Amino acid sequence: MQDRRNVLVGFRRPFFHVGIIAGLSVILSVLGCDSGASLETPESQKSPVSGRLTKKPTVSPPKRENRVSVSESVANQKKTRSTQTDRAAPASLESSRPSDRPTEKTVNRRSLAELLQGSVDAPGGPVEGFAQPTPDLAQTEAAGIRRLEGDRVTIYTNIPSNPTVDALPELFDQAWPQWNEYFGLEPEKGPKKLLGVLMKDRRSRPTFEKLGLLPDGVPDFPHAYCLNDTFWAYDQPSEYYLRHLVLHEGVHAFMNRRLGGCGPPWYMEGMAELLSTHRWDGGNSKEGGKGRLAVNYFPRDRSETPMWGRVKMIQDAESEGQFKTAEEILAIRPEDFAVNRSYGWAWAFATLLERSPDYRERFRTLHEHVLDPTFNQRFRALFADDWDRLAAEWRVLVGTMEYGHDLEQTGLDLTPGRPIEGEKVRKVEIWADQGWQNSGIALQGGNSYQVGATGRFQIAAGPPEWVAEPGGVSIRYYKGVPLGKLLAAVVPDGIPQKKGETLLKPIPIGLSGVISPPESGTLFLKVNDSPAELFDNRGTITVEIRPEKVKKR
Repeated sequence: MQDRRNVLVGFRRPFFHVGIIAGLSVILSVLGCDSGASLETPESQKSPVSGRLTKKPTVSPPKRENRVSVSESVANQKKTRSTQTDRAAPASLESSRPSDRPTEKTVNRRSLAELLQGSVDAPGGPVEGFAQPTPDLAQTEAAGIRRLEGDRVTIYTNIPSNPTVDALPELFDQAWPQWNEYFGLEPEKGPKKLLGVLMKDRRSRPTFEKLGLLPDGVPDFPHAYCLNDTFWAYDQPSEYYLRHLVLHEGVHAFMNRRLGGCGPPWYMEGMAELLSTHRWDGGNSKEGGKGRLAVNYFPRDRSETPMWGRVKMIQDAESEGQFKTAEEILAIRPEDFAVNRSYGWAWAFATLLERSPDYRERFRTLHEHVLDPTFNQRFRALFADDWDRLAAEWRVLVGTMEYGHDLEQTGLDLTPGRPIEGEKVRKVEIWADQGWQNSGIALQGGNSYQVGATGRFQIAAGPPEWVAEPGGVSIRYYKGVPLGKLLAAVVPDGIPQKKGETLLKPIPIGLSGVISPPESGTLFLKVNDSPAELFDNRGTITVEIRPEKVKKR
């Protein structure tokens, strides 16, 4: 049985933060990435709430019928795509919409001088005049540098042989076809390999510089860096994070090689984070068995990704009141990635777009425009019709981020509800395995409404199965409220971000309660559970809403 308490317990350990990358490092970060490390230290497994049991499902999350597989998504990409809408999306979450529309332009590879005039919209891509280093093999061997060969990458390293480092070429061999499939690309025939340089630490730099493996112009990066189809990295304390770091730079190199560039900073780093977050079973080296790699993976538990820390970055930002809007994500500059949390923002935003069934197919078309300086305008136009919903869902995701967050079951329907006529009672069915659900009922500000709920549903798989009623189960809490208790929120019309904020402050209802909204809006309902643990819920409850008193005009 998998212990899922890490999903529900807030993490309080510090991170190892990177230093500021100055000068040429900032300029070149448009092209590649200096991936920041996030070193999480182990924490106690004890629940902070005495007497509250930890839910331990015995089954893995089932594949839901509405989920789209990688193969299906790739097939969809190959179909004729609809033309982009002429209406641009809002320039901010609040109101205005830009009138400028994306224009077709071809962007050639840029020189370093051109990069000095870059912006948040400037596409990252290969640099003219930089060639992959070609070291003298006899000299590298004499210096104690090992050469690891794969079909897709050659890695030079001074780290002694160990299973994690020695498996890196195999990781690239398995990741490459998955990256091809994700972007809908045909396999290459006899491609030139990527080049990787993996050093023990900064003290190794002089050795690699003398061998020509660390050319002039490569900045003094804190953790890892990519330029064109070559990357450099330092060893990491965590086996997982070393793999993640190298794969992250590999995604940059892959996109430079296969797509000709990486797009603006948020997309460049978001894709690198998305396609390097992985699951690796390691194989059985004693029996000569190869490990198995899966990229584009959303970890279900912190223990799967030691020292990666992207989920905690978002949780910390939320607790500190440091929310970034969608427009602020698009405006992230290359130098902002000197702060490690920017990688968390880029990953989280790309994750919402990738894992939401309503956004995935459109999001996967963006790689076709990585060389277009109007990339962000294209993005706004592509999501114009759903911009309000995207803004609200983004706010809710940041406010409720968990390991294993089920974005397929937590999408929002922001269709305005209809008011209850007279003294009539309205009934709605609420599913236990979904997040916030639109009741279809509009409540008038200043009026009061009686809400009652009946029914029994499964809130955990067990064994034994946990069966709950709308009052919840008091032996287990989530966010300070009994697990399974009916929650309500009245989402006002108007600013999308405010809609999301409202859903982060639910009203506990239980078996019955009264709602007196200060302003008019649509009633949303759900049962209380972690967005990471909806998969084993089953059943529905019936909710009745009756006007308690009518506001006198």
